[in-house]
Amino acid sequence: MVVLAKTQIIVDMRPAIAVERKIERHHIAFFRAIILDCLIERSANEAGCGYTATFDRDAAKNCGMRLIG
Repeated sequence: MVVLAKTQIIVDMRPAIAVERKIERHHIAFFRAIILDCLIERSANEAGCGYTATFDRDAAKNCGMRLIG
């Protein structure tokens, strides 16, 4: 668990929602997963982590995380 002291993260989802309406249903889950993965990576970076490791190949490819295994 990471606790970010004195850090406020604001995510404006309105542009993402507009994009979601234009893409097919099966892509929406993938799009949301990328947003969440990038939020995790940015939060870890803000907390001072040198890198964020993951088992998820898409997260490693799209959000700059390091792939484990």
